[in-house]
Amino acid sequence: MQAPIVTISIDTEEDNWGSYSWSGATVENIKELPRVQAVFDRWGARPTYLVNYAPLVDDASARVLGELAARDDVEIGGHCHPWNTPPRTSEGVHNSMMFRFSESVNLEKVR
Repeated sequence: MQAPIVTISIDTEEDNWGSYSWSGATVENIKELPRVQAVFDRWGARPTYLVNYAPLVDDASARVLGELAARDDVEIGGHCHPWNTPPRTSEGVHNSMMFRFSESVNLEKVR
């Protein structure tokens, strides 16, 4: 019998994502990813880290993510938070879903 296939994806984002603010996000949690990855390594798991904007613009977080991205057994994907992924739009919980933006704004956010 073949072992079951399990997909592991981790939303890799700012600490205070529920604030719906354009700025001021902290990303202290990202420094713990090497410890999480060590658990995956122990079990032979191949995670996908779905990263949003805030960790990518923080130097320390970008270094951690770069080290993970350099591995053959790790995948990095995009995870847009519409309220803080450029281009900047009005702030607030009303902008917490991508469908609330025009197609052109969404395309720019993905780019």
